[in-house]
Amino acid sequence: MARPMWKGSVNFGLVNVPVRMYRAVSPRDIRFHQLHDKDKARIREKRICEAEGVEVPYEEIIKGYEISKGVYVTITPEELKALAPKGTYAIDIEDFVPSGDIHPLYFDAHYHLVPETNAARAYALLSEALESSGRIGVGRVVLRTRQYTCAVRPNGPGLMLSTMNSVDEVVPLEQIDGMPSHMPKWQRGIAHLTHFLLYVLMVAIPVSGYLYSSAANVPVVYLGLVPLPRLIAPDPHLKEVLKSVHITLNYTLLVLVVLHVLAALKHQILDRDGLLSRMIPFLK
Repeated sequence: MARPMWKGSVNFGLVNVPVRMYRAVSPRDIRFHQLHDKDKARIREKRICEAEGVEVPYEEIIKGYEISKGVYVTITPEELKALAPKGTYAIDIEDFVPSGDIHPLYFDAHYHLVPETNAARAYALLSEALESSGRIGVGRVVLRTRQYTCAVRPNGPGLMLSTMNSVDEVVPLEQIDGMPSHMPKWQRGIAHLTHFLLYVLMVAIPVSGYLYSSAANVPVVYLGLVPLPRLIAPDPHLKEVLKSVHITLNYTLLVLVVLHVLAALKHQILDRDGLLSRMIPFLK
């Protein structure tokens, strides 16, 4: 039977929901010990002073933060204790935000929140409210000696708490070599419009050619075998209009196809110097 790692309450406004916290993930890593090959005895590591080359007892070890190569700022246990946040045994919800507003990268460790016996009703109401509204509670909690930003989310019939990474802990895509650039929304809109026009032209060009052939009194056949009935009577004036429309549609299709080819090759070999991006803005 799992034991709770923390007891406290979920607080927001004047509402207080007592809960117990359990780990939601139990790692199953395999750990090996270092052994001496001859007698299979454990290998122990010693704390050796770099300057004196002797083993240092634990009582003489202090902590320090390296500010430059070989330069440290030391800190005592009392100072660390004074800096540690005061444990409040409370999950203080500060705001409720749509669940889709937080990227999964910001979620870190996960814990189950279980209601105390006298808080089952309030717990169920909070879980149902978060589930129906599609929101999660964002707040703060102190675990051991560290304060975390956290999110309280519905998880089936219950609630889950997830500690969250800070903004400076998440590596932005711009710092990853070889990551393709993100296409802005307006550029995606132009791409969708271009695809739609291609489909329209694939239908409009055969239709315009069919009408032009009818107006020009030219036999119209399908696949060179099946004669097609004429939809309009031969007319010299209408023939010229339909001819212009048909040629315009063909040239438009050609331009769109060329732009698609350039867009497909842009990030490979054709736009290393940014020439196409300057010539065709929506290919940036």
